[in-house]
Amino acid sequence: MSADPITGRTVRWSYVDGPVAGKHFEHVFAADGTERFREVDGAAPSGAVPYQVARIGDDVFEP
Repeated sequence: MSADPITGRTVRWSYVDGPVAGKHFEHVFAADGTERFREVDGAAPSGAVPYQVARIGDDVFEP
Protein backbone atom coordinates (compact mmCIF):
# COMPACT_ATOMS: atom_id res chain seq x y z
CA MET A 1 0.00 0.00 0.00
CA SER A 2 1.28 3.47 -0.84
CA ALA A 3 1.91 6.17 1.73
CA ASP A 4 -0.66 8.49 0.14
CA PRO A 5 -4.07 8.09 -1.55
CA ILE A 6 -2.88 9.42 -4.95
CA THR A 7 -0.20 6.91 -5.94
CA GLY A 8 -1.67 4.10 -8.03
CA ARG A 9 -4.83 6.07 -8.83
CA THR A 10 -6.41 7.70 -11.86
CA VAL A 11 -8.05 11.09 -11.37
CA ARG A 12 -10.51 12.56 -13.90
CA TRP A 13 -12.17 15.96 -13.92
CA SER A 14 -13.72 18.53 -16.25
CA TYR A 15 -13.96 22.29 -16.36
CA VAL A 16 -17.24 24.22 -16.57
CA ASP A 17 -15.80 27.60 -17.56
CA GLY A 18 -12.68 29.29 -18.85
CA PRO A 19 -10.62 28.42 -21.92
CA VAL A 20 -10.99 24.65 -21.45
CA ALA A 21 -14.70 24.65 -20.54
CA GLY A 22 -16.34 21.31 -21.34
CA LYS A 23 -13.06 19.42 -21.67
CA HIS A 24 -12.28 16.34 -19.59
CA PHE A 25 -8.82 15.45 -18.30
CA GLU A 26 -7.23 12.35 -16.80
CA HIS A 27 -4.06 12.00 -14.71
CA VAL A 28 -2.63 8.56 -13.87
CA PHE A 29 -0.28 8.45 -10.86
CA ALA A 30 1.88 5.30 -11.13
CA ALA A 31 3.49 3.46 -8.23
CA ASP A 32 6.92 4.16 -9.75
CA GLY A 33 6.49 7.90 -9.04
CA THR A 34 5.57 8.96 -12.56
CA GLU A 35 2.44 10.61 -13.90
CA ARG A 36 0.83 10.47 -17.34
CA PHE A 37 -1.88 12.91 -18.30
CA ARG A 38 -4.18 13.42 -21.25
CA GLU A 39 -7.32 15.08 -22.44
CA VAL A 40 -10.03 12.42 -22.46
CA ASP A 41 -11.12 11.78 -26.06
CA GLY A 42 -8.26 14.03 -27.14
CA ALA A 43 -4.55 13.77 -27.75
CA ALA A 44 -2.42 10.79 -26.82
CA PRO A 45 -1.17 10.64 -23.22
CA SER A 46 1.90 12.62 -22.29
CA GLY A 47 5.19 10.93 -21.62
CA ALA A 48 5.73 9.83 -18.04
CA VAL A 49 6.93 12.65 -15.80
CA PRO A 50 7.99 12.37 -12.15
CA TYR A 51 5.67 13.71 -9.47
CA GLN A 52 5.68 14.22 -5.73
CA VAL A 53 2.78 14.28 -3.30
CA ALA A 54 2.41 16.75 -0.44
CA ARG A 55 0.00 16.33 2.46
CA ILE A 56 -1.73 19.66 3.06
CA GLY A 57 -4.45 18.54 5.46
CA ASP A 58 -5.91 15.49 7.20
CA ASP A 59 -7.66 14.28 4.05
CA VAL A 60 -6.06 16.58 1.47
CA PHE A 61 -3.07 15.72 -0.68
CA GLU A 62 -1.66 17.64 -3.64
CA PRO A 63 0.38 16.06 -6.39
